[in-house]
Amino acid sequence: MPRPRYFSSSVTRTPVEIPHDSATAVDRWLRANLDRRLMRADPCQVTTEMYPEDVMITVRKHRSDRGGGTREELPTYTLFIQITIFEDADIEPRFRESPVAILERWEGLARVPRSNWRFFMDDWEMVTFRQPRCIASELFVVLARSDENIKEHYSSGMLRWASAVSMVHQARAFVLRRARALNNHEQLPRRSVRLAHRARSQR
Repeated sequence: MPRPRYFSSSVTRTPVEIPHDSATAVDRWLRANLDRRLMRADPCQVTTEMYPEDVMITVRKHRSDRGGGTREELPTYTLFIQITIFEDADIEPRFRESPVAILERWEGLARVPRSNWRFFMDDWEMVTFRQPRCIASELFVVLARSDENIKEHYSSGMLRWASAVSMVHQARAFVLRRARALNNHEQLPRRSVRLAHRARSQR
């Protein structure tokens, strides 16, 4: 089987060959979303027909050179991720954009499996793609538990945002509002009937 070849999503350049057995879960997820030919709607998924709302995912590659990028101090590569929720009356505007979080990080010499995004993404490259809205908060809950986000003190803010935009949180507020509206709607006709009978008896 030929080794996969990757291209930058922003510029045209010579493809880079990557060992096939070194792909991580993040590599496979990014590659599937960047290669539009692989993006096909699956009617078996509830997010395709019953809940098709999407969010925007932004992933950015960052390189930091500690010690001037010498052989003793190899650069650190980080993938940052941010989620943008489109117009939603049930979410405060300040929560429509998530805090920045770490998707994956590589420091120094890598052991197998190697993080292939170091090769098929340029330094400082930013890519965007859509994902189902219902996984937005759950994704940040999972990432908040990673050592990288805990060390950078990102986790607390990530969990606060995930709670604020959680579908459970939004559904609970909606159900309370809707229940009050339905209750008021049902009571109005009954009151009108009673008032009508009282008015007739007083004649």
